[in-house]
Parts: sequence; structure tokens; C-alpha cells
Amino acid sequence: MTTDGLYISDDLLAKYLRTDEELGISKSINKKIFTVKNTPLSYRQINTLDNDSLLSAGRRKEKGWRKFSYKDMIYLLTVLELKKYGLTHDKLRPLWDSFYETSEKDPSYISGRTAEVIIGCILAGVEIVLTIDHEGNVIFYDPDNYATFPIRQDSYIYINVNSIANRVREMMHKDPFPINYSLRQQFLRGVISSKEEELIQIIRNDDYINIKIKKKNGEVSTVQAKRITKGDKQINPKEILKSLEERDYQNISITKRDGNIVHYDIEDTYKL
Repeated sequence: MTTDGLYISDDLLAKYLRTDEELGISKSINKKIFTVKNTPLSYRQINTLDNDSLLSAGRRKEKGWRKFSYKDMIYLLTVLELKKYGLTHDKLRPLWDSFYETSEKDPSYISGRTAEVIIGCILAGVEIVLTIDHEGNVIFYDPDNYATFPIRQDSYIYINVNSIANRVREMMHKDPFPINYSLRQQFLRGVISSKEEELIQIIRNDDYINIKIKKKNGEVSTVQAKRITKGDKQINPKEILKSLEERDYQNISITKRDGNIVHYDIEDTYKL
């Protein structure tokens, strides 16, 4: 479906609404669990946003510091990202509307829920793109709509909302949400296989200096990628133990002098 500022498929919207009803996504992502100290903004920046009515609509009524939800944090980090491009506060109003507006501007049954829907898509592994032009006009796209729907703006800032959401996950010391349905996958569908795409990512990894590819029955089966990690100085064995935990399949060669480890190489093995 398409509404003002939100371009996602009907299937995605229906899936979100069902999941929200079953699991209460909206309630969870709106729970106030963060403080100003958890944000990358200063108290002064928060106060300035507050004075310009660019924070969440419901101001605290009780005593104590203002708190923020997961949705608020995604909004704040997006604001911070856009300010790097020089967008003034008056141009951020449409972004605020996308996250918090609950007026009659959007007559659809998802009025006031744009942010909840896009975060629900991210939780489901769908890549969400935000575009914003010099006037502050905001549109959120799923991969299909971004690839096929005519872009309204002549020029715009492109933000991957999944990256913003995962930065908040890092603050929570939790694993990032994987992306299972992306714009890249849409473009590559039918062009290269998933194995070939994974191989490309290995080849592009600058850490590797030597890569060996083995094929079985005409297809890539395993890849051995060597990286030199240390040399010419004493090495703490804990560094090697940490490397051992990084992957399931590895070969590590160690060089010692005078009882000290001075060099080690790692060869990662990928089974495709």
C-alpha cells in the first residue's frame, strides 16, 4: 500500500498488523527505557529539540528525567544523522510527523502508526529506506517500492533505517537485526546465486591476502581465506583465543621466539 510518506506492500502491512496483535510490537517499542545519557545527544541538544516541539508528543508530567523508547531512539539518531547534512529544525517537522503525528492528516487505518510499521518491518528482516529532500519531505520505502515506484523528489538524502535501528540495538548490547529482504537482493535476484553473493563478500574483505576456492559438482563448496593478523612483536595468547571464538572453521599457525608468540596467521574456512 501507499500512503503519504509510507510505501510498503500490502503483504508487509498485513503481516505487521497480525504480528502486532499477537505480540504487542507497538507497546514494546514505545516502552520508555532509555535516558538522555543513553543517547548520543547532549542535554542541551535535547532541550533545544524539546523547545522546538521536536520530541515525542507526550511530555512527562511526573518529576524526573525525560525517558525515551526504542522508537524515540531511532527518531533521535535519525535527527542527528540529518543534522549532519545541515537540515534545520523547521525542515525536520515532516520527520516528526512520520513518527508521532496522530491527526486527521492520514485518513487510513494506520494513521499515526508509520514509525511502528517501519520498525515492525525491520524486526522482520525487511530493509527500509528513508528519503528526505531539502524541504524535509519524508518517504519510507520497502525494497520493491523503492526499486519500482517513481521517486517524488528530484534529489534527496538516503538513509538505511535498519542501520539506525541496529545502532540502538548495539547500545542495548544486543545482536543486530539481520536483513533478509533487501534492495540489493532484489537487483541480484536471478543474476547471481546466494552462494555467489556470499563469495563476493569474502573476496571484497580487505583482511584477506590469499583466497582458495574449491568446487564440487560444478559449484563452489568451500573457500579458504588467509589473513595475516600479527607480526614482529610479543603477542598475548588471549588474542589468539579471541580469534578462535570468531569462526567455527579455522586453521591458525603460530610462530614463537624465546618462548614468546611473535606471529600468527589465520585461515578461515567457509562452507558454502
